[in-house]
Amino acid sequence: MKNYIIILLLSLSNLLFSQNSFSIQIGGALNLLSQTETVSLKPGANVSFTYQTTLNNKIQMLFGLAYLQKGYLQISPITIDPLSSYMGSYENSIDIQYIRLPISLKFPLGSFKESHCFFQFGIYGAYRLNTTQRLLSDPQSTRDFTMNVHEADWGLNGAFNIEYPTKNNFSYMASIIYDAGLVDVVKYIPGSRNYGCGLMIGIQYHLK
Repeated sequence: MKNYIIILLLSLSNLLFSQNSFSIQIGGALNLLSQTETVSLKPGANVSFTYQTTLNNKIQMLFGLAYLQKGYLQISPITIDPLSSYMGSYENSIDIQYIRLPISLKFPLGSFKESHCFFQFGIYGAYRLNTTQRLLSDPQSTRDFTMNVHEADWGLNGAFNIEYPTKNNFSYMASIIYDAGLVDVVKYIPGSRNYGCGLMIGIQYHLK
């Protein structure tokens, strides 16, 4: 039994401290929360911290912690009373802030000059921090919208990454990211799932 424990500890040590790296990425995204005629794209900010470990000479596993903004623009009709005809519309801006924990696998695609290209695919779980709603025509109309949004979100994500190594174990990074949420986000809008694409840039430091 003691030998098995020693082997397990050595394996974990090799996983945690061999051929690993730590990266910081900052960027923006266009987020689509619901694919309907009354909802449109809205940009948001992302900040991501990622720990990356090599499973073999090619495949890598990534564990992340990220802060990100999801949101959408909702077009709502204006009517005089419930029996009247359509008279116009106004736009609501909905901003949702999340803490996300992604886990993914990273596969090499090849190299171009001194840059290396990768494909990344995985899953994520996210916790909603807070949400606000405001009319675009009235910046002072901001109100708390948190109770209308589910606390948890989870889904699939993928990315195309380019890394350019520099000196002292650092490398520059750029990623095109796509999210596909699997659960409803807004409680009163069926099918309101987090979809979106974004561009992230950052730096990566290789621990060994």
